[in-house]
Amino acid sequence: MLLSPVATRAQTPAAQGSAAEGLYREGDTLFDRRQYKEAIAAYVKLIQGYPNSELVTDARFHLAYASYLTALFDPAADDLRKLISSPTTPPELLEQAALLLPQVLFQQANTLKPDDAARKTGYETAITEFGNFINKFPKAAGLETALYGRAVAYYQIARYADAARDLRQNVAGFPNSDTVLDSTFLLSLTVATQANLALSKDPHTPVETDAALKAYAEAERLLVDIIRKHTDISLANDAQFQLGETLLAHASASPEALRKGLYERALAAYRAVEPKAGMVAAQEARVRGINEKRIAELRKGPAANRAVTHQLDDRRLLEQGKLEALQAKEDPVLTARIKGGAVYCNLQKYDEARVLMNALLPSIKKADDDKLALYYIALSYAGQTLTDKAVAAYDRFQ
Repeated sequence: MLLSPVATRAQTPAAQGSAAEGLYREGDTLFDRRQYKEAIAAYVKLIQGYPNSELVTDARFHLAYASYLTALFDPAADDLRKLISSPTTPPELLEQAALLLPQVLFQQANTLKPDDAARKTGYETAITEFGNFINKFPKAAGLETALYGRAVAYYQIARYADAARDLRQNVAGFPNSDTVLDSTFLLSLTVATQANLALSKDPHTPVETDAALKAYAEAERLLVDIIRKHTDISLANDAQFQLGETLLAHASASPEALRKGLYERALAAYRAVEPKAGMVAAQEARVRGINEKRIAELRKGPAANRAVTHQLDDRRLLEQGKLEALQAKEDPVLTARIKGGAVYCNLQKYDEARVLMNALLPSIKKADDDKLALYYIALSYAGQTLTDKAVAAYDRFQ
């Protein structure tokens, strides 16, 4: 649900034939066609040319939303703050503006480089605004989106306990939501990250170790739930890979007697990761399904539910963003197979590790992956005390 506003746009007020209404309709039509820059021009012309029109308030919200979608973050935030501070903004529109503002601020922070101090400040400002929305509208339809957005912002600035709190509230409060698995996935990452950080302390106490092992187990249960439900195919594939990662970390921190079983589960998880092409196709089908629902609603003509069509717009934007991120990612299968080599070494199955890595080497194109495969080959020889071959393999690795 990463940060798509649940925008309920009002019906056009009765002002038939007016020039202001013509501009409003023009902007509305362009927005529905996703011609956001052209829609912005129409809304601006309305607001500047007819400042006393009853359409200005709605036009300002649509202007802010279109600005957000075209990465014009400062103008979007300015217009939303005007709506929030105005005593004449209708309650429904006030709620939508209060939800959209922190999303604008979050995305603006997200565009900054990691070493830019303004990035952290931007996330903190977004967190404050998400909190304002949650406190003012505790029963709003957008509560799940606000909690998830605040959790992502918390995660970005390493406030993991706060992120986990919001995500747990979503998982418990919206179990049947179409987007709750996004919260489930991020919660699994958050608790696993907390476990990693606890175990990275030198020294760490037995109490901290026990808490970390319990956190890994919780993360694994959450990931298995996503995989079992399989309602979001690409997310389930991400969960499959992450399950391998979590089990691998869990095994390395566990008592010796428990490691073998955890390593074997990690190996099974990595083996179950599916190729990128199938995930892209599944996500494309997901986007098409949303578009088809939207078209079906619009075909109802005057009877079409505008709130439904625009909620579908928001959902499409979310899923389209996931599709684009998926298309930009490397195919996870190769990485998962290389990780399998690490598991084989930990299981002391050195021949299997070496056979797997040698089979993968011809298809590896990235230098880092190549070095990792060569490292596991060298490690497999060293594990078998085949010193000469280990040294030769290590020289290739270097």
